[in-house]
Amino acid sequence: MAAMRVVRGACMAGLLALGGWCGGAAALTLDQSVLSASGTGGLIHNADQWLFTSSSLIQPTNAFGGFNEVGVLKVTGFLDSAGQPVASGVGSAYGLYVVFNLFGNVQPVPGTPNQAITFTSGDVKLWADRNNDSSIQAIFNPVTGSLAVDRQANGDDRLLADNTANKISGATLLTPSATGIPGLLDGSSHLGFASWILPALGTAAFGNAAFAEQLFLDSATLGPLLPVLPIGNTFILSATEAGVVTFSVPEPGSLALVLGGVPALAARVRRRARAAFTRR
Repeated sequence: MAAMRVVRGACMAGLLALGGWCGGAAALTLDQSVLSASGTGGLIHNADQWLFTSSSLIQPTNAFGGFNEVGVLKVTGFLDSAGQPVASGVGSAYGLYVVFNLFGNVQPVPGTPNQAITFTSGDVKLWADRNNDSSIQAIFNPVTGSLAVDRQANGDDRLLADNTANKISGATLLTPSATGIPGLLDGSSHLGFASWILPALGTAAFGNAAFAEQLFLDSATLGPLLPVLPIGNTFILSATEAGVVTFSVPEPGSLALVLGGVPALAARVRRRARAAFTRR
C-alpha cells in the first residue's frame, strides 16, 4: 500500500482521493506509561491519527464473490490533528497491532470495469505489545483448510479494544490498475468502525471516550494481489496495505464506522481479493 497522510482539519487531497470524511477535531489522549511494560513514556494528547501497514491472506468462500480475509495491522507512528508527526515510544518501548477476521462480497459495478467490495461482518481487536517483542502473521492451516492469525506473543500483550461483529461501514472500490496490465485492479478504502468494547487496560490507555465511539480507516493497496497457495480451483491470496486511522468525536448525522481489518488494511486487501476473483 502507498503510505498515506490524512490531515483532518484541512481535508487534504490524499483524503479526498479516498472519498474521505471531514469532521470536527479529534481529541484522543494516549497514555504510553500504560502501554509500556516498563511503565515509562509520556502522555500524548494529540495522537489523533495512526499510521499503519498491514498484511493479510484472502480466501474465496463461494463462487458468488464471497471471501474471508484475515490479517494484522501494525501501527508505525502517530500524527496530530494537523498531520504532523508526534514523538512517541511506539516501535521501541511498545508496539500496537490490530488482528482482524473479515467477511464480505465483491461484485462488478454495472456498466463499468470496476469492482465494489461490501463487508458483511468482522472481528477486529487492538492489542498492545508492551515489550514490542511479539510476532504476528496471517497463516493458512492446511489441516482445516482455513485462514487464521498466528500470534507468537510473549506473555506481555494486552487487549486494548474489541470491535464486535457487524459494526463496519464504508466502501472499497477497485478500478483497472494504473500499470495497464490487464486483469489487475487498484483499490482504495474508506471504512468506519464503531461499538468498541474497552477492557480495563484500554480504558486506562485512552483518556476519553473518542476511541469507543468511532474511528475511520483510509488505505490503498500496495501492488497487485499475489496468489500464495492453490486450494482446489481457487487461490489463497496475499495482500499488503498502508494507510491512516483517524479518530473522531461523534457528530450528528455521521456514520458509525470502524477500520481494520482491520482492518484493515482490510479494505485494500478486499479490493485485491475482488481483483483476484475477477482474474479467476
